[in-house]
Amino acid sequence: MRKIFLVILSFVAITATSQESVAVIRIGYIDKALFVSAMPEMKEAQEKLRQLQADYEAEFNSMTDVYNERIRLYLEKDDTMTEAIKLARQTEITELELTIDLYKRRYLADLDFKRHQLETPVYQAVDAAIKAVAQTMGLTIVFDQATPLFVSDQCVDITDAVAAQLAQ
Repeated sequence: MRKIFLVILSFVAITATSQESVAVIRIGYIDKALFVSAMPEMKEAQEKLRQLQADYEAEFNSMTDVYNERIRLYLEKDDTMTEAIKLARQTEITELELTIDLYKRRYLADLDFKRHQLETPVYQAVDAAIKAVAQTMGLTIVFDQATPLFVSDQCVDITDAVAAQLAQ
């Protein structure tokens, strides 16, 4: 991350000084994750995702309990079952394994889809606020960095301005 930051900063500095009329470069910085996690919409999204995951896990646990019970019964009656019944029980257990695996893959995919669906508008709102503030303040570049290592007078912390923009 630092290398990319330094390369971009070097490129901007070289580009700016190589032009005949030196343009003023204004750099802003913000911790985007701070805003995203603090937004009420993100908290609502995370709560919906937690509830959905809890529902999926309850169903998964129920399926796993049935599977474990079938295995227990199979092992308990293994000595008294005929080969045909053993084969039927083994097939049943294998089908349960496949069903559980398919269910788990589907619910994980659905959770990913829902996460993307619920969180994308939040990220877009924060991005739009950052862009609006940057344009208003005449910033050339805005870096997403929670802890800048060095900030000169020319760098602008736009945290408060973005918070005000999001509050509108």
